[in-house]
Parts: sequence; C-alpha cells; structure tokens
Amino acid sequence: MMGMISIMLPRADVAAARVREVLETEPSVHDRERARGSADGAPAGTGAGQGGGLAAKGERLRAVSPVGATAQGADLEGGAATPSPLEAGGARIAFEGVSFRYEDGSEPVLEGVSFTVEPGATLAIVGSTGSGKSTVLKLIERFFDVSAGTVTVDGIDVRRWPQDALRACLGYVPQKAFLFEGTVATNIAYGDPNANEAAIRAALAAAEALAFVEEREEGLEAPVAQGGANVSGGQRQRLAMARALVRRPRAYLFDDSFSALDYATDARVRSALTAYAAGATKIIVAQRISTVLGADCIVVLEEGRVVGRGTHGELMAACPAYREIALSQLSEAELAAVGIAPDILAATVAPDPSAPSAAVAASQADSPSAVPDASCREGGAR
Repeated sequence: MMGMISIMLPRADVAAARVREVLETEPSVHDRERARGSADGAPAGTGAGQGGGLAAKGERLRAVSPVGATAQGADLEGGAATPSPLEAGGARIAFEGVSFRYEDGSEPVLEGVSFTVEPGATLAIVGSTGSGKSTVLKLIERFFDVSAGTVTVDGIDVRRWPQDALRACLGYVPQKAFLFEGTVATNIAYGDPNANEAAIRAALAAAEALAFVEEREEGLEAPVAQGGANVSGGQRQRLAMARALVRRPRAYLFDDSFSALDYATDARVRSALTAYAAGATKIIVAQRISTVLGADCIVVLEEGRVVGRGTHGELMAACPAYREIALSQLSEAELAAVGIAPDILAATVAPDPSAPSAAVAASQADSPSAVPDASCREGGAR
C-alpha cells in the first residue's frame, strides 16, 4: 500500500500543477471591452463621442442563443444588426489581406490572403499539407486573432462580434471529430439542446448517419464512448457533422470532414447537404479533389498564399498547383467526365518562375473582370 501511495502522490502533484496552470491561463482572444455606463454591456466605443451613440440610447448588443433561438435587441458596434441564425440567410464571409502567425517571431502561416464568399455560396479550400487551410477556418471562428488584415462576417470584423453571437452563426466540424460519452441523441443535441427527435433524425439523415444508427438496437439511445472510441472513423465524422447540421447555422465550416468517408458516401453526403443546408454558406477544406468539384469557387493555397482561385475547370486550365493535385488523384477519364477538355489534360506547363500564373495574376488584379465567379471575389466590399 505504501508503495502505491509513493507512486501515486508524485503523479497527483504533477497533475494538480498542470490543472492549476490551465485554470490560470489567460485567454488570448477577448470580446471587446465593455464601455462603462453602457446599457447591458454594449461594446466599448459605441457611446456618445464614439460616433455610435448606442450606449447613450440604451440599446443593447443583440444576444444570439448558441442554439439558434431568435433574440430581440441590439446592434453591433457601428450600427450593423447581429442576425439570428433562424431569421437570416447565408453569411457573407470575407478575408481582406489576412496574415497570421501563431507566435511572435514564427514564420507566417497565412500571408496576404483575400477572398469573399457570398451568402449561400460554396467555397472550397485546397492545398498541400501545412498550407494554412485549417487556419482559415479557425480565424473565421475566431479561435485566434489575425496578425494583419481583417476577417469579416456580414461586413463586420469578427473581433467586433461577441464570441457567442459569432459562433451561433457558424456550424464547425473540426478536422479531428470528437464525440462525448453519452448516447447518439445527446451527442447530436449538444449542437442544439432544444432539438427534438425529428430534428436529430433529419440531421443524421443529411450526414448519412441515420442508417447505421437505426441498425443498432438502441437507436438514438445507442451508447457512445468517450471520444467515440466505439464507432469507426467514418461514423465518428458523420455524427460530428450531424451535430453541426442540427444547429441550422448561417454558415458551415467543414475542416477536412469528409476524409474518412469512402467516395460513394462522400458523394451522398454532399448531395444531401445541398438540400438540407440550402441557403447557408459553406466553406469546405479538403484534401480530395473529388470532394470539391462542384464548389462555386475553389481557393488554392500554397505556403500560406493564394495561388489560384476559380472553378474546377478554370483552375485546371490556369493553375499548375491545382492541376498537379488533381492529376495525382483523378484519372484522365474521371477528369474528362466532369468536362475537362483533352487539350488541358495533355498540356504541360513550364512557366517562367519569375512570372505569376494566370490564376495568381487574377487573384492580384483589382478589376472586377479578373474575378472568375461572383460567389468568390478577392477581398471584401470596396
């Protein structure tokens, strides 16, 4: 017994020190400081003398429920209303000259990234490992603040949104799907505690998860182990996806959320999403080109920079980086089936290293004529 205690006490001491360290860590991301004297916590800078006058008028910052309940009230600083997920369509998301590094002195993860996704459009982000794709979604969710530039949702800098209101508008499926100990129903309802059985079943069906759930004797009450250890990787991804879908947010952020799915299931999920999430903005980070073929616009990242932007066909014709990824994953027959001309497939590109590609030139141009698709433009409103 004494031997066990002599082993466990040092472990407990180290664990307690680590817990204390976590509890005492100051968050690096904060809501804007509330102005003293403002009514119910309107943001700093909205009172008289700051141009907003909201605090003086007693108007409140709109509180949007994380589960999507309609709330009455208040505007964000600058006079733009915070819409509830149930009363508005898709969100307009824009990156304007965004650069980001994880800590001072480190190499930039993103540099000069600009694009705009219009409400209801589908944007795909592709690129090699480490190109900054997942970081884009984390900046939209405001898990980190940008080092330079701005990220806006509906024209409002995410740093001016209350974090709960911002994330109530977004449905995020992380790269590593995580499930909680409980049941299938409690895991899905974590996205919306007010969701009834019909809503949960609809979300599971859209994520192609309802069939395997109903195969289990307990159905929605089937037990789920901590971390989803008792389901497969593909099932875990689909349950995590259903948890985001049941929220019915204004924008969905999928961080390589289709990677554990076979090609047939991937295609069925994307088809179901078209109907289930109609009107919502969708941003899909993917490694597989087959996942993004139908996107309204595809952004290609390379070492944190945008090197191409356009539809699949446009990028096959003009972006060597994208064409290299596509040809490494899909056969010529598969590419021809989606309308890629044989002369494009046969083309060998050996550009002048000092000259930007056509896709890069288009992404750098200011003129509207350089924009390949209205649903995905460089930067925000000018």
